[in-house]
Amino acid sequence: MRYGAVIPGSYHSDPEQPQHTGERARPEERETEDRKREEDPRDRERQEECRDEYQGPEQWGRIPDEDEVGPDNFNPWESAPGSSGWLSAFYQTCIRVMFAGERFFSSLRRGPYMRALVFYLIMCVLQTAMAYFWIHMYVEWFKPMNTDPQVGKIIEALSSQSNLAFSLLLRCAMLTVQIYLFTGLLYLTWRIVAPDKADFSLIFKVLAYAEAPGILCLVPVIGNAAALIWGFVCILTGCRAALKLNWRQTMLGFLPLLLLMVPSVAQIFLMLGG
Repeated sequence: MRYGAVIPGSYHSDPEQPQHTGERARPEERETEDRKREEDPRDRERQEECRDEYQGPEQWGRIPDEDEVGPDNFNPWESAPGSSGWLSAFYQTCIRVMFAGERFFSSLRRGPYMRALVFYLIMCVLQTAMAYFWIHMYVEWFKPMNTDPQVGKIIEALSSQSNLAFSLLLRCAMLTVQIYLFTGLLYLTWRIVAPDKADFSLIFKVLAYAEAPGILCLVPVIGNAAALIWGFVCILTGCRAALKLNWRQTMLGFLPLLLLMVPSVAQIFLMLGG
């Protein structure tokens, strides 16, 4: 007998080699293989590399698909600075709030909201600084053309405003108090309307991130008005998505806040009309 010859009936397959029987893998086997691939560190590294490529500056304005970024990774600000830094995370957060708001707010989770407060304060500083800049630009532009003494007094009053640092501190302090008051009011209302869904931290995060349209303050004249309307829409859709409310519960929760805002809005229209 020659070595290496195969005797019929005596062949035994290598137990370490997979046996192909021609049958399809069972669902349990497929799930096990999928789980092994998910747990493979090389796969995780490849996912992180793909996410890093997405975070590049050329991709800042792109909103990822659901299969690219999971629901827990849809808020770049919560995981900043990451590989691309704080500026990228800030800009991407603004883009996702404005153009994928429902998906963004649905991804918010209960818990600490310090990062949301920091995002909110950055937007407050940006809006205050740009308002200060545009006011002085308008003053310098109108001053040579003005012939009305009353308008001249208004221009002088605007040009003699307090310095920027004081304005920033005052406005940030006022808006911080405001967001806590509004969050508390909405929380108390939804404790009545939908007691099992009300959560202070989620409401606070929605109000904070809904300031993202404030980035439109970079646009002169119409930027602030557009940001105000867009921000209010973000608050409505954000609270509904984050707290899993229906539209009836959402509007009932906002009713007390709207009633408080009516006198202020009416006063503004009276001033403009006068």
